[in-house]
Formats: sequence, C-alpha cells, structure tokens
Amino acid sequence: MVSLEKTQPDSFAVLRLFKAFSQTHDTLHQKKLLYIQKALTISEQIKFRAGVARAYRGLGSLYFSLGDYSLSLDANYKALELADRVVGLAFTYNDMAVVYDTQNKLAKAIEYYEKGVKIFATSSAGYYKTALSINLAEAYIRANRIAEADKKPIGGFYMNENTNRIFTNHRITLSPNTAQNSTTSTTIYLCSDGYQDQFVGENGRKFMVKQLREKLFAVSKLDMASQKENLVTSFENWKGTQKQIDDVMVIGVRVNG
Repeated sequence: MVSLEKTQPDSFAVLRLFKAFSQTHDTLHQKKLLYIQKALTISEQIKFRAGVARAYRGLGSLYFSLGDYSLSLDANYKALELADRVVGLAFTYNDMAVVYDTQNKLAKAIEYYEKGVKIFATSSAGYYKTALSINLAEAYIRANRIAEADKKPIGGFYMNENTNRIFTNHRITLSPNTAQNSTTSTTIYLCSDGYQDQFVGENGRKFMVKQLREKLFAVSKLDMASQKENLVTSFENWKGTQKQIDDVMVIGVRVNG
C-alpha cells in the first residue's frame, strides 16, 4: 500500500498512486479520492502532463461512481484539454459519453462516442473501438435514429385515394472511415411489417417492432449469411404451427470502410 506521507514527488510515485487507486475497492471512495488527488498534486508539481490528464480522468471516474455527473464532466473536460496521447483522448471521449448517456442526454453521448470510435479506428486498439461502437449503436437505438416509413402502400388500394401518394425520402450519412486497413462497417436494414406482425401460439401475441429492432441489433455483428440464417430460424421458431399472415421482407446492406 502506498504511504501518502512518504510519497516522493516523481513520476514513479505518480504511477504507484495510480496503481493504488485502481486496486482500491470501488466502495472506498475516500481512499480512492486521496490517492488520485495526491497523484494530481505531484503531477502538477513535476509538470507531468500525462499524469495530470490521467488524474483528472480518475477524478471523473470517481465522481461518476458517486453520481456527481457535473463534477465528473468538469474533470473529464480538463483531462481532454491535457490529453497528449491518442488512446488517452479516446478513453476520455468515451468516459464523457458514458456520463451523458447515463443522464439520457443521447445527442451529446452520441457525439462523444463517435469521436472515440473515430480515434480508435485509426489506432491498434481494435477491442476498444468495438466496445465503443456497441455503446454508440445502443445510443442510436435509444435515440430513435430509425427512419420510420410512411404508413401507406406503394401499390394497390389506398383509403385516401383523393390524395397523392407522396413518400418521404430518408438520407443516411455514413461517417468516413480514415483507417487504411479498417474492418469497420455499417449495416442498413429495410423491412416490411410482416416479420413484426407475425403471431405466435394460441395467445396470438405478435413479434412486435421492438423485438425486431433488438434482434437486428443482436445479429448485426455477424456476417451477412449468418444474419439471414439467424433471422429465418428465429421467425420459424416464433411462428411455430401458426400460418404466416403476411409477406415477410428483411433486406440487409453492409457498407464496408
């Protein structure tokens, strides 16, 4: 255990304090606060820029665990100003996104998740890029970034025949990927209402759009052939011995890079 009284002002002492901070149980908030504040003080004394940035990130994490989101964001903004390593910058963006996400401020959460994903896409930290991408996708879903179709048929009979059948055009902007050897991809789905309206069993429950969206998100990590197989199997298992009540169309398009 690090002795706060005997700690010498050098970068090795700062690193030992960071280790003590990370190894201290999350419930021991006061002890963690002492370690991280000491690390911040020493880092500032010896002008250890990376140490100051990391200390502020630690404070942001601690304040977040205490539920003080305002102080958490303040600390992370300070870390952001000092971050001089690409990965540290991406981690700070993620930490800020999580704070906003927890408060259901999804527009800000998406903004910072996207910044973190973009940085990780140009680094070798592929695992973290994937983790942030999942967080980003979930935030998009909760923010209802879904293009809703107009409730009118393309052909056939339409109750409002006196009005023109004008359909809404939806434009989806894909963020360019700057990684030269990236495997990042975006998958776009187009669906009719047949899958979600299918009944199951004697109680006549429908699959419903919420469950379909969750299913698409779950399979989106698979290759396209596996996605198709998973969706067909899930539909058949849900339908069981019931008759198929409507045509079913699910189109998936994957855009790489």
